[in-house]
Amino acid sequence: MLKANVIDFFRYFFKAPSAPPAIDAKETKAEDAHTIRVKWSEINKKDQNGIILGYNVSYYERDQLNEFSKQTTETNTIISGLNPFTDYCIKVTGRTKVGASPPGNCFYVKTSDSGKHINIV
Repeated sequence: MLKANVIDFFRYFFKAPSAPPAIDAKETKAEDAHTIRVKWSEINKKDQNGIILGYNVSYYERDQLNEFSKQTTETNTIISGLNPFTDYCIKVTGRTKVGASPPGNCFYVKTSDSGKHINIV
C-alpha cells in the first residue's frame, strides 16, 4: 500500500498539467480597439499534476505567424497594443515546476473599431 501511495505522489507532483485552463467566453472580450481582457478558470484539480505556478497567455492575429505571449500568476490579464478591428487567437497554458499544459484551441476575439464589444467563438 505504501508503494502505491509513493508512486501516486510522484505522478502527481512531477508532471506538467495534463489539460489547459478553460477561457471564460463571457468575460473574455475586446475592451476597445487596442485591448482585450482575457479571463480563464483554474485547471481542474485532477489535471493539475502539481502546484500551478502561473499561466502563459499567447496570442496572434488570425492567419499570422508572429505569436506574442505574456506570463501571469493571476487567472486574468489585459492584452494591449493590438490592432483595431482585428481577429486575435488567444490560448492559455498553465505551468507547474515540471512544465506547461498543452495549449487549448484558439479562442478568437475581434478588437473593436468603435468601442463595441465583439466576441467570436
